[in-house]
Amino acid sequence: MIVYLIKANLVLALCAGAYAGISRRDTHLAWRRAALLVLLAASFALPLAEAGPAWPWGAAAAGGAADGWPLASWQLPEVVVAAAGPGVAEGTAAALRIAGMAYAAVAAALLLHLAGRTAALLLTLRRCRPAVVDGVRVRLLERGAAPFSFFRLIALPPALATDSRRGEVLAHEAAHARQWHSLDVVTAEVACALCWANPFAWFLRREVRANLEYLADRAVLRQGFPRKAYQLLLLEQALPPKAAALQNNFYVLLKKRIQMMNKSQSRSTGRAKYLLFLPFLAFVAVGSMSLTAGTAGQAAAVRTETAARTADDGNDKVYDKADVAPAFPGGQAALAKFVSENMKYPAAALENNVEGRVLVQFTVGTDGAVEQAKVKRSADPALDKEALRVVRSMPRWTPGKIDGKPVRVRMVLPIVFRLA
Repeated sequence: MIVYLIKANLVLALCAGAYAGISRRDTHLAWRRAALLVLLAASFALPLAEAGPAWPWGAAAAGGAADGWPLASWQLPEVVVAAAGPGVAEGTAAALRIAGMAYAAVAAALLLHLAGRTAALLLTLRRCRPAVVDGVRVRLLERGAAPFSFFRLIALPPALATDSRRGEVLAHEAAHARQWHSLDVVTAEVACALCWANPFAWFLRREVRANLEYLADRAVLRQGFPRKAYQLLLLEQALPPKAAALQNNFYVLLKKRIQMMNKSQSRSTGRAKYLLFLPFLAFVAVGSMSLTAGTAGQAAAVRTETAARTADDGNDKVYDKADVAPAFPGGQAALAKFVSENMKYPAAALENNVEGRVLVQFTVGTDGAVEQAKVKRSADPALDKEALRVVRSMPRWTPGKIDGKPVRVRMVLPIVFRLA
């Protein structure tokens, strides 16, 4: 979960930069709205992508091909075993767990606060008296407050419902309701709650809210209301009242809204630049999957260039690849955890400041048992011995399969011993 949130924050920062560089300053407001929603969704969806057999660059992230020997077996992501004296590694892990729990607690509190504000807003709307103003169904607020909309509901203060200039206000809020702008607002609020420590999340939240106001202002002017009169009305209401964050307030972003209304329309051909988001998202998706393979311990299955090469090992054939790869119980993350928790940095290596990378080759049998473990690449006798001990103590795997039948499959696990 921590790795996922880190990647989500990184992707969100990249998406914010892409938005600022591609579309922030044009007047293609509907396209900007779509781009913002897609980027917010991509920030949380792309980190879920995993690198599998179809993504061979995952092997490079795991450090396989650079070792000088051909990868003829399923290459697993490397596991790092760190040592920095008694208790240091454990203390670092504990600190990371505490930091992760603190981050999750703040995010949960923000989500609960958001849910509470939403419930309070719905309760307020339920208590309001329904009415029809200029053919539009509204709710009349009990007390004087700013007009607002929430999804398809529009709320007006009683005084404004009878004001001669209510047309502009009603048209503005009706545009919010008709175009479901609250969906964008809630999406941005949830993103900020989950990525509360990321300033780019708050930047995108601000951009979402501003763009929705621009869209509503444009809807007002397209209905024939005079631009100058509408802008003067906004200036008269320059001091916004306190209102809930989920409300599409009429009195926000005044200066930018007036500037947008007076801005020359961008050329229609400029919409083509939005196609740049497609290769950008593809690039981010590839990077996210590679990061998954290199840091989160997700499978980076490396296949040979030839067909399924087999070797006669005893009575059964051992395959270098299979239709379905062997799987450690709980997945690759569980494998990394098992190795890290069971590995003991050899005392002799600690005394001599020895570190290195050991490649252990083993076979997963048809019953899932780990067989014939041996060191494929040595780092140090003490490190080799400890790596073999842990690999041989692994629980049974889910065996690999070819044509639906269990087969013996050769695997390679890189284990890095590192002194902090």
